[in-house]
Amino acid sequence: MTDTIIVSGGDIQRDFALDFLKREIEKTGREKICLIAADRGLEFFLKNQIRPDVAVGDFDSLSEEGKLFLKQQEERRQNTDPKTSAAEGCEKHTETNLEIIRLKPEKDDSDTQSAMNLAIRRGAKKIAILGVTGKRVDHLMANFGLLKLAQEQGVPLQDIYLAAQLAQKNIN
Repeated sequence: MTDTIIVSGGDIQRDFALDFLKREIEKTGREKICLIAADRGLEFFLKNQIRPDVAVGDFDSLSEEGKLFLKQQEERRQNTDPKTSAAEGCEKHTETNLEIIRLKPEKDDSDTQSAMNLAIRRGAKKIAILGVTGKRVDHLMANFGLLKLAQEQGVPLQDIYLAAQLAQKNIN
């Protein structure tokens, strides 16, 4: 069963993604799935009123609304008990303590790779990624490399939407 779902900032077919999230949550239970927003993937969560557990990235591609949301979350966190705001694994976070991991813009890994590495370090056993295709060829190629990287770590990784697109093309 999928225990981690990463939403990246590429193209996401909304209905497909929402249906996938709903099925996985019903099958596994929300408390057993870690939802991670990789940079602009946070926009998907915000637009669909879903709370991720962790937001990872340099957040350079967020809308002003997304940046304001992060700022508000960070301000709320400053006013909470540090024992309840720091997450070692992927504990469920409340409205006041969403875990935000800000990365430096100058880095070797993509935000999606950083999110995947975080999930693996925290014990993910099966990861699904949504939103890894899009207009940027460099990001697309880096995301294909994640399949190999995850395999080397012994963690099955799926791009659910890409797999569905490929299956659909084979059917037609």
